[in-house]
Amino acid sequence: VLLYAPLPILLWAAVRFEPFVVSASFLLFAFLAIWGTLRGYGPFVEGAYDGNVLSLQLFLIGVSVPLLLLSAALQERRKSQKSLHRQEEKLKLALAAGRIRAENEVLKQREQLTHLARVALLGELSGAFAHELNQPLATILTNAQAARRFMNQQPVDLNEIREILDDIVEEDRRAGAVIRHLRALFMKSEVKMQPLEISELARDTLALTHSDLIARAVPAVLQPSSSPCMVRGDRVQLQQVLLNLIVNACEAMSGRPS
Repeated sequence: VLLYAPLPILLWAAVRFEPFVVSASFLLFAFLAIWGTLRGYGPFVEGAYDGNVLSLQLFLIGVSVPLLLLSAALQERRKSQKSLHRQEEKLKLALAAGRIRAENEVLKQREQLTHLARVALLGELSGAFAHELNQPLATILTNAQAARRFMNQQPVDLNEIREILDDIVEEDRRAGAVIRHLRALFMKSEVKMQPLEISELARDTLALTHSDLIARAVPAVLQPSSSPCMVRGDRVQLQQVLLNLIVNACEAMSGRPS
């Protein structure tokens, strides 16, 4: 019992800990074995003194060498597993980085194609946009000429002049709104997610296509809901969707009875 009782503990230390801990444990075990032999305890006290010392040395050597070899082998195995785990983590990080780069590249290409499609669509509607701008500009010119004639009359009708100036301001705002919308559609900007009201988007889009709808003899009626319908999205992309829907609908109805 005294001979084999410490072996499970030493074996557990060899499996569980590093060789340094195993060496320290075995050193303690050897110290206790030598101390017991010197005091007359243990399995190495029945023979002659030289024989007992030789038996103790052989026992300690026979126990220490396999335990240290086992501990060293397990330590190398753990190191190899850690190294393999680190390599796997590096490989996963590299794959993740490559996937992110690929996704970003696909996203950039998709945004580029979306922008090109929007520019092509706006090019098709360029004539309608030009007419949509010419109309308020012509109204401004007409009102300005009328105001000049009223200024030459005596007495000057200030109320009429004020109404003409109000019309000029209103038409100028209308032309400015068209230019801002066109500039936003032509610009290649980042996606900006924000709360939007669908009826307002539809109203702005119909205002841009108003002249094109008149040229195609297509009436468009906006019927907004009683309560605001809020969504979260990108204004420019949603306007592009509505433009595509309107243009496709007009093309699908071409050649049919009114």
